[in-house]
Amino acid sequence: MTGKSQLQKIHSGVEGTDFPQTPFLLFAKERKKHNILVGQDPGQVLFMEIATGVQASQVLVVADEDILGKEESLLFQVDNLRNIHLSPAVKANVGIWSLSPLVKGSAGVTKLIKHGMSLLRIERLQKGAIDQANDMLVDMFPSEGGPPHIRDVRAGICAALWVLTDDIPTEKPPFWKQPWEAPYDWMTRGVDPIYRLNSLYREAVSWIYAYKGDLESCRMFGVSPAKRMRLSRLKLDIDKMDATVCLLSAWKLERTDPLVVALKISQIWGRRG
Repeated sequence: MTGKSQLQKIHSGVEGTDFPQTPFLLFAKERKKHNILVGQDPGQVLFMEIATGVQASQVLVVADEDILGKEESLLFQVDNLRNIHLSPAVKANVGIWSLSPLVKGSAGVTKLIKHGMSLLRIERLQKGAIDQANDMLVDMFPSEGGPPHIRDVRAGICAALWVLTDDIPTEKPPFWKQPWEAPYDWMTRGVDPIYRLNSLYREAVSWIYAYKGDLESCRMFGVSPAKRMRLSRLKLDIDKMDATVCLLSAWKLERTDPLVVALKISQIWGRRG
């Protein structure tokens, strides 16, 4: 079973629902006394338990008699919308929340971004930046064997703050041409070749970390979420990139002629295949 199929199986009860994901609670003008969670997502359940101060009770069915006359706040969890048997009058006074996964493009992730903006007092982002931030945020929560998704809402809020304090490009081009873009025209005239090779080394190593999805190495190497996002979109030849990094690493140790090294890098990226 693929990772995507696993996610669909876990959250099959909430597919196609019109109810909001739990991060929408951050913007609720008035919180309901009683709430129902639909689906299976431990991270979102924990978030709702902390937000409401009530421990969730997993039940087969929620009916009117489970709600009416209850003074204490209630937090129920059911697997499927079909397990909610409430009359319209009772349903109108109950908060119903979808536990659908917080994946790229989901409205719940966008709410985390907007909550982060409110905490940082950011009024607006440039056009397209929220969608970009949405992708960047989810990519910070890789999953083994499946698509990335936010498994801890509170951690998602903290990560949103980090994303928002960095540049969020709709598309941010590099300042210099790179050898994989222009094999024989990437050494900019008037620029110190040693400085240029050092810059290329950082770019190449950063790409390898982004390519491998190594978030910890990215952080330690100083690769921002925005840069990692940009680099991860580059479909480059890993063998050529490895050869480039090896050549630059040897140059950094031996300090041979930088122009000779640049020529060898041009040959690596200029050859076909």
